[in-house]
Amino acid sequence: MGVTTYMPPSDRIIHNTAVDFGERWSLGTAVNLMQYDKTLPIIAVSLYSGGQPYTIPSSADLNARVGKSDGTKVYNPVLGCNSTRNVAYIEVTRQISAAYGPALATLELIIEGNVAYSSYILLDVAKNPAPDDAIESTNEYKSLLEVINDAKDAIGKLPIIQNGTWWLWNSEKKAYVNTDFPARGETGLQGKQGETGATGNGIASTILNDDYTLTIQFTDGTSYTTPSIRGKIGPTGSQGPQGLTGETGATGNGIASTVLNDDFTLTVHFTDGTSYTTPSIRGATGPQGKQGEKGETGSGFKVLGYYTTASALSAAVTNPAAGDAYGIGTGEPYDIYIWDGVNHKWVNNGALQGAQGIQGEPGIQGEQGVPGIQGPAGKDGKTPVVGVDYFTEADKTAMVNSVYALITNGDTASYGS
Repeated sequence: MGVTTYMPPSDRIIHNTAVDFGERWSLGTAVNLMQYDKTLPIIAVSLYSGGQPYTIPSSADLNARVGKSDGTKVYNPVLGCNSTRNVAYIEVTRQISAAYGPALATLELIIEGNVAYSSYILLDVAKNPAPDDAIESTNEYKSLLEVINDAKDAIGKLPIIQNGTWWLWNSEKKAYVNTDFPARGETGLQGKQGETGATGNGIASTILNDDYTLTIQFTDGTSYTTPSIRGKIGPTGSQGPQGLTGETGATGNGIASTVLNDDFTLTVHFTDGTSYTTPSIRGATGPQGKQGEKGETGSGFKVLGYYTTASALSAAVTNPAAGDAYGIGTGEPYDIYIWDGVNHKWVNNGALQGAQGIQGEPGIQGEQGVPGIQGPAGKDGKTPVVGVDYFTEADKTAMVNSVYALITNGDTASYGS
């Protein structure tokens, strides 16, 4: 199809305005019209895109969409364009001027199924005070009728409804074209309320299990557990940006010192002045270990000679070997000097005889010895004389009383009588 070249008749009224397909918020010069105008004036629309003159492609279709003040609409193709294809001509049909008041018009450009709309044209329709041939304002869809006529040539390509509008087959483009004509009629009367349906089986609750299955509890008491809803672990993502520095935390309570007590408890002193004493940290005594193997016999030393002083030793023994030992002193106990082969000097190891030890405990009594042989008989003794060889008890008493009398100045009382 496409927009064809058109030259307006010289006897027709021409109104000039402009639209822009790139800057749709712009508004061209208003067109003043009279209600029920039978002269069918023509609107010459200069075409722009982004402020620059626009040339209509030869394959493009161009329609005029008009929304009238009473809500009815007009959808008509343009009459054509000038020879340079940058001016389009719209015929002001009687339906366009049938309703007085402001109306808005826009141009619809269709190129290979793609649709673009221009900025608005304000049509200011003045009320006719004395109409002689008034008509009812209705919808007018000449472009739709042309599309329907084209569709008659398409066998079996009946109109379809998509997204609430009629789509018709375009035999030239071999595709369905959106007419933007509403496919839904006026709202009908509200129907009667239907009967209450059966109680539905809804979802009472859902539980996400530890194995990532989902258990669905229904309102009728039944349940269903899905397979695991956890997907496979994806690859590790890149490291995110470093976060902001957090606020300074409260001062922590650290350990100032620790003390191991004699009873093997541990006292911990904290930086806030408090302390805590643990139970005993000493474990139970373990069993006695096995006796180690007998070591090798140590090497002793042999005193190779004696000197009165260490200087005499050094002067006499000029090439000693490690471990050579000599006694130093004028008599026992001698100090033992041994040659240190690492530091190359004589080392005094002290006296060979140790200090006297403490006295040991008495030994146990030995067994009774065998009785000795009887000695020879003694000489015959003499008979003892009383008062010379021995004294009787009476003699002893008399002697004590005599001594007592002398002490008491002549008191003759007898002692012990």
